[in-house]
Amino acid sequence: MKKLVTTGVFSLLTILLFSQSNTVASGGDATGTGGSVSYTIGQIDYQTSSNANGTVSQGVQQPYEIYPLGIKENAILMSIYPNPTTDILKLELSSIDQISYQLVDAKGKILINKAVTELKTDIEMKIYASGTYFLTLLKSNTKIESTKIIKH
Repeated sequence: MKKLVTTGVFSLLTILLFSQSNTVASGGDATGTGGSVSYTIGQIDYQTSSNANGTVSQGVQQPYEIYPLGIKENAILMSIYPNPTTDILKLELSSIDQISYQLVDAKGKILINKAVTELKTDIEMKIYASGTYFLTLLKSNTKIESTKIIKH
C-alpha cells in the first residue's frame, strides 16, 4: 500500500511540474519539413512580465496584422498590437497625413482623441480598467476604421 501511495504521489508531482494547462477552445500539433509546433485556439488568460528591456506575454502568440484602410488609391496600412493588451498598445501606420485616433470605452465615452504625429505610436492602456475598448482611426475627421481592443 505504501509503495502504491508513493508511486501515485511521484506521478502526480511529475505531471504538475512538467506540464502546462489552460482553458482553450481547440488546438493541436503541426509538423512540416521545417519542424513542428504546438498551437492553441481560444486561450482566455495569460501572464505578462515586464522590465526595462520589454514585455513578454507568456503563453500567448502575439499577432502582427496589417489591415488595408480606406479606398484603394488612398489606402493606409495599419497594425495594432498586442491585442489583448495590459500596458501599452502599439499603433503603426504607413501614412500619418491628417490621421487621428480616438479611444472609446464600451459606454461610448471618448477617453483619448489625438492626432497621429509619428508612424509608430504608443497608446498608454495601463491607466484604464480591464474591459473592452474601441480604437477608431480618422482621416480629416472622417472615420476610416474601428477596431475592438481588449484590456486585461
